[in-house]
Amino acid sequence: MEDLSTHLERLGLQQKVAVSLEKTEPHYVLDLAAQDIVGRESLVAASSSNFTVRLFSRCRLAQTNLLTGHEDVVTGIQFLHTDPNLVMTSSEDKSVRIWDPRASVSKEVQLFTGDNNTMCRILSCDINLSDKILCAGTEKLKEDAYLLFWDRRKNKLLGCYEDSHDDDVTQVHFHPTTEQSLLTGSTDGLVNVFDIMQTSEDDALVSTYNTEATVERAGWCGPEAKHVYSTTHMFTWHVWDSETNEDVQHISGFAEKLESTCKVDYLVDCILAATPCDAVGIVAGTHSGDLHLLDVTDPENIKVIRSLAGGHSDTVRCLHWDKKTETLVTGGEDSLLCLWSPNSAGLTAPTPKQSKVKGKRITAAKRSTPYSGSRS
Repeated sequence: MEDLSTHLERLGLQQKVAVSLEKTEPHYVLDLAAQDIVGRESLVAASSSNFTVRLFSRCRLAQTNLLTGHEDVVTGIQFLHTDPNLVMTSSEDKSVRIWDPRASVSKEVQLFTGDNNTMCRILSCDINLSDKILCAGTEKLKEDAYLLFWDRRKNKLLGCYEDSHDDDVTQVHFHPTTEQSLLTGSTDGLVNVFDIMQTSEDDALVSTYNTEATVERAGWCGPEAKHVYSTTHMFTWHVWDSETNEDVQHISGFAEKLESTCKVDYLVDCILAATPCDAVGIVAGTHSGDLHLLDVTDPENIKVIRSLAGGHSDTVRCLHWDKKTETLVTGGEDSLLCLWSPNSAGLTAPTPKQSKVKGKRITAAKRSTPYSGSRS
């Protein structure tokens, strides 16, 4: 954890931009994704509650494109792996779309939907390492919540899983290095791991982990991404070993453990160290917009690595940590994107002991002010 802590403790506010200027009700920033490219400036995509996706330069937060076409809330974003110029989005308008902003910002290049039996709101999506198989998680429709699979090469619905979750599927993540491994999370409290190469849903279900609360975030972490993590609405953090199904870490009571140091209201997500990803920093937040970067190496002695203030004024919904540039982008319900970088020449965030002191507000750049147990 030492190297990751060193990177995080140097973060300060470099830039922030507005994705909405609405006076009545701001458009929330809901999700973030970034290109993984070498040799040129990458882009970050931000979805907002007005059904749009905006593309920004990763290091300057200058807007480059606005994707329009979804007719309901965008619930997931992902740049493709083999061609990072392409962007995949999912939406509650019951579709998954792939966009090429070089060709059109108002018309997708591919459209994926369920069939007559599985046509329902899509709440999450991902694509595997080879960009061949898409998966989307749906809301619960009558008695079933679905995992839908498509072959991207044929625009064809391959099939679905319908028995593994009993409520909305809000998290879908393929393994970062193994094409057939899929992780899912749901408001039913379960985190599931599948081997999608198996011929039936029963055989595909490798492991099930019960958080006993609504799963808010889930993903892969740990050495060689062999661990599975989850955060819940009950303010709990879980880590399991996906090979042995052992409970690696379980932390609850964050607010009580940190009350003498700082205030925390919820868990935003986690930050993974660079490969082999054996260190994890948890990001906690307050509903007034402050962020606290936590070292949870010792669950009984959680340490605040860095507190970030002066950026957001409302709940932070999402974040993206870039391991190469060691910068953090956050998005919140205040319609703002904030860029935090090491030793920033801009506004410096307070140390943990000063975490209740708000930083000075800065003005958004004019160029970026358009509106907004184990296997059962």
